[in-house]
Amino acid sequence: MLRIRPNSAGTVKANGFKVWYESYGALPKDSGSQTKDIPLVVLHGGPGFPHDYLLPLAELSNTGRPVVFYDQTGCGKSERCRNKAIYTMDFFVDELFAFRKALGLDEIDLLGHSWGAMLALETAVRQREKVGIRSLILASGSPSTQLWCAGTNRLVAAMPDDFSHKVKQLEEKGKVNTPAYQKLTRAFSKRHGCRLRRAPACLRKSRKKFGPKPYKVMWGNNEFVCTGNLFDWSVVDKLASISVPTLITSGRYDESTYKVNLVLRRAIRNSRWKIFQNSAHLAHLEEKERYLQELEAFLTSL
Repeated sequence: MLRIRPNSAGTVKANGFKVWYESYGALPKDSGSQTKDIPLVVLHGGPGFPHDYLLPLAELSNTGRPVVFYDQTGCGKSERCRNKAIYTMDFFVDELFAFRKALGLDEIDLLGHSWGAMLALETAVRQREKVGIRSLILASGSPSTQLWCAGTNRLVAAMPDDFSHKVKQLEEKGKVNTPAYQKLTRAFSKRHGCRLRRAPACLRKSRKKFGPKPYKVMWGNNEFVCTGNLFDWSVVDKLASISVPTLITSGRYDESTYKVNLVLRRAIRNSRWKIFQNSAHLAHLEEKERYLQELEAFLTSL
């Protein structure tokens, strides 16, 4: 359980919507703040899976480094939007830029988990938005939707009990909202999402505040098939333009598969890669102490 409290929390207007944030450690704009440490901004997964499950990373603030979380529009405590057309990669890149501006975060280290890593990569290869990014931490992400799906399809094929056939049958019949389909996706998640016997409270909290609209519009019905507007997203041919120090992390059983992360490691020249041998997609929960040590070592070395 997280024992520290945020120094500040509330909403700011970012890209036209109210966005909820929490900061652990004083921000440069805070009254009386004398921090000289570069803030770490954390991008959650999904799309639409709010930041709570990432809160163990707030312990990185114990040395004085500000750690900033926010819920992207459409989930958590942030504003929802009925117009599903807004939920695009461009929108969330602009939201991050506006969020940083609202909090005066001129220079940052940027961590993205899962979808958040995709958002971090898209930001890092653009000219305007990458200004002031000192380093990247890409946690269980992907540089391409099709690379991701190729990997997860291999994992699906390796699932026991005719898993792949059962999933396909239910999808063809339009029964993706049925208990039977949800049972199958949970089985996949237990093997390749989080392998802990009991989900930590922070993860359960994110599940309760999940925003289904951004997920369905941008991704689809499950982790292994993309039917949304991210279907053909890729920055593979732009990865060589990333020059900042980059830490790549993944789990041995991760739905972000070995081949996906190998592409990142080979293409980003100033990068290193840590695989957590006892983890799936949530290494920061499954091997929390080792994960925090790895991140602290990386950030201290900058």
